[in-house]
Amino acid sequence: MSMKKIVHASDLSDRAGRAGRRAVQLAEAHGAELESVHVIETDAPALRALSSSPDHEGVFQAAAEQQLQASTPGHKANPRVLIGDTIGELVYAADHGGADLLVLGAQGRHYVRDWMLGTTAEQLVSHARTPTLVVRRDSDAAYRRVVVSVDFSACSRAALRAARRWFGDAELHLVHVVDNAELDRMQAAGIGDSYIQEQQGRWMEEARDELTAFVQEEGLSPEAVSLEVHAGYPAITVLEAVGSIGADLVVLGNHGRGRWANVLLGSVAARLLREISSDLLLVREDAPSAAGDGAAW
Repeated sequence: MSMKKIVHASDLSDRAGRAGRRAVQLAEAHGAELESVHVIETDAPALRALSSSPDHEGVFQAAAEQQLQASTPGHKANPRVLIGDTIGELVYAADHGGADLLVLGAQGRHYVRDWMLGTTAEQLVSHARTPTLVVRRDSDAAYRRVVVSVDFSACSRAALRAARRWFGDAELHLVHVVDNAELDRMQAAGIGDSYIQEQQGRWMEEARDELTAFVQEEGLSPEAVSLEVHAGYPAITVLEAVGSIGADLVVLGNHGRGRWANVLLGSVAARLLREISSDLLLVREDAPSAAGDGAAW
């Protein structure tokens, strides 16, 4: 199933230009409508300064539309310049505008922490039901290697479905990590190394079986994808696996609003958001694109 509509959220910066180029590549690959959206905050200082002039909002909108067109080179995107609350307008544009994907730009390496934890971006990814692509790399080439980080939750199942649906021509790698934290607690309690090693081996084998069953339930042959089970500390181990694979896109389940702070920030995804060098796609369990039977694709 192809994407039908992509919303590119732009703040008219260089990072938004990178996201625009990726949005163009995806729109052309899927034959999707592309909408490029910029929001001018109602209380923006420059807007207030021109408030006494006629059609001051129109002046800002015309200038921003011109910049939006430049951010999606070679493609006729539909520019929309809105005035209001940035979060509310962008979430509404994606969730209620029939978008399959919301594309955002992140700054270069070492800047994701500040960008992601900033008010606008944090609220966007935690409030929007639409799958959200955070673009780190400046490339207009199709994704070649895609990693789906799997913890067997419903949202990681939705992440796998999105990866299959949209990036079916790429190498698909599923990565699961058996957390060593429980083994550390056993060791601290004085349990012998031989038992701990035996327990780890048992958990690894169970995880391999569960991962195989997971992909089969989604209508995939285990031989058609790469299945990797590692033992370690999840955030570090996933980062190492992504680097070893050379993935240019990582797909993660996103638990969404209400559970974001407890589940995502301070966990595996938060570490990936801070340190990963590839693009990152966050998919919620309740995303419109997550519905349906995986075996039907």
